[in-house]
Amino acid sequence: MKKNPFIVSVAVLVITVLVAIVIFFIYNQPTSWQAEDLSLISDSQIISILKTSSDVQEYIKSHPDFKIDKKEILTKESIVAGSNGVNFREAYSGLSPEGSRYMRVDLTNQAGDRGMIIMIDFKKNKVVFSALLLLFAQNEEQQTTSPTENQETP
Repeated sequence: MKKNPFIVSVAVLVITVLVAIVIFFIYNQPTSWQAEDLSLISDSQIISILKTSSDVQEYIKSHPDFKIDKKEILTKESIVAGSNGVNFREAYSGLSPEGSRYMRVDLTNQAGDRGMIIMIDFKKNKVVFSALLLLFAQNEEQQTTSPTENQETP
């Protein structure tokens, strides 16, 4: 029984295309930080990641009445804008311009005079930047950063 070279060539081509499609889908599976919608992450999940940073642990220990004041999922545009901005440039400068990878979390104590700005990298599930803030009640726009900053490269 002789096989037609055309049929063999088509069969090899079809198998090659199927293997390529399977490989494409395997390697393009979203990572855990992409698969989850960051807006669905609970405060307790965020706090568990925050507790992996010694600086944030110290803040939480010193201010057990802390609360999450603000959560912002960073987009490519907000990372670029933050890197070129006036306030907290250093918080954004080490971040890769990827959407839905990072979240900015602002903590404040109950009195509202001590806070912390934190950047979480959900690709690595860790804090990549944290800075202690002294907040002035008279003018909420005026904030100063304390000398204790923790910055890691993503």
